[in-house]
Amino acid sequence: MVAGHVRYYQTCPGGDESGRRGHIKAVSFCSQMQCLVLVDEEGEPVRRAMSYMDNRASSLFGKGPALLHLLTWLRLTKAAPVSAKDPLWRYKWVEKHEPDCFARVHKWLDAKDYFACRLTGEVTMTEGSGFPTFLYDVRPGKHDWSEKLCRLAGVKMDHLPASSMRWACSRERKYTAAGVTPNSLVWG
Repeated sequence: MVAGHVRYYQTCPGGDESGRRGHIKAVSFCSQMQCLVLVDEEGEPVRRAMSYMDNRASSLFGKGPALLHLLTWLRLTKAAPVSAKDPLWRYKWVEKHEPDCFARVHKWLDAKDYFACRLTGEVTMTEGSGFPTFLYDVRPGKHDWSEKLCRLAGVKMDHLPASSMRWACSRERKYTAAGVTPNSLVWG
C-alpha cells in the first residue's frame, strides 16, 4: 500500500474493507471551482487543464464586457466575468492562442465534471460548475445555458455540456475499472 493510505487504513475502522469492488454504491465529487478542462469527443483533454490562478488571459480581459453587457450578465447570472481568472477568458485565450487545440474541443468542463466524466462516461456539468462560467442563466424557471450570453462572449453553445446534478454510471468499462457497481450514483 502507498504510505499515505496505510495511515488511513490503520486509523479508520473498516478502512481495509472500503473501496473493494462491489462495495461502492455512490461517489461524490467536489473541487475548487473555475478550472477549465476542454475535452474531445472521447472525453479526453485536448490540452492541460487551466486552474483559477492562470493569468494568461489578462491580455484579453482588457477587451472585456462593456457596461451594457455587464448589466445583461448581472440580470441573467447575478454575476459577471470581471476577472481575467474567470474560465470564460481562459476559454477565449485557448481559442486565440491554441487554435489547433481549440478545433478539437467537444465540451468545456470543470475539474469535478471531468473526473465524473472519466468515471461515468457522461459529459455533463453541474449547476455549481456552470454558474462561474457566467454563461448559466440562474433566474427562476431558467437554469440553463444562456444563448444570449454565449453570443455576447463568442462562446460556441455546442461546447457547453448538458447540465446535471448527478450522473448514473453508464460505461461499464469505466465504472468497473473504478470499482463502482452498476447503477451507482455519482454526485457533483
